[in-house]
Amino acid sequence: TETLFALVTQQDFIPDEVHVITTLKGRALLRDQLLHPETGHFHAFLREYLPGLAPTAIRFDDSTVHVIGQTPDGTGTPLDDIQTDADNRAAANTIYRVLRDLKKLPGTHLYASVAGGRKSMSFYMGQAFSLVAQAQDRLSHVLVSEPFETTRGFFYPTRAPQPLVGPKGEALDGAQARVQLADLSVIKLGSMLGDLPAK
Repeated sequence: TETLFALVTQQDFIPDEVHVITTLKGRALLRDQLLHPETGHFHAFLREYLPGLAPTAIRFDDSTVHVIGQTPDGTGTPLDDIQTDADNRAAANTIYRVLRDLKKLPGTHLYASVAGGRKSMSFYMGQAFSLVAQAQDRLSHVLVSEPFETTRGFFYPTRAPQPLVGPKGEALDGAQARVQLADLSVIKLGSMLGDLPAK
């Protein structure tokens, strides 16, 4: 939601789809905190910042949440967390596969974010992006002002005051948070490499 906030409010860009690569634990949090039809923060963001947009205009649902270790046909072992070297390899393979498959769709412009997850996931996202990206694709990280970056319950700067409790117990207002996208420079090899292998 932080990256989506920055794209919509600072760059006037509305994505067609949102894809998330995560673990089983991450998927459970997404379902509860972002995608719940009544209390989800993704839907709250759409109502607040894109009120004229149809609720289904941005595709973001279970079908666009990719669990590490699980293949699109439902095989593989989905991971609860990334804790071992084998888990890291599964994360690398899943991240690469998802980005490769998205770029196979004609006319796809990819906007990838390295925010969230384990540091190794961010590294693999950058590597996979470099292999598949073309000139129009972008890779970024989202920068959130302190102490909101570590404040539970903060998802994006709201228009109206949003009382929150900071990491030190201090009273905060979510509307005062600052969020900015930082573009990451990366060599984009997609046009040169062509069809890429499955792994």
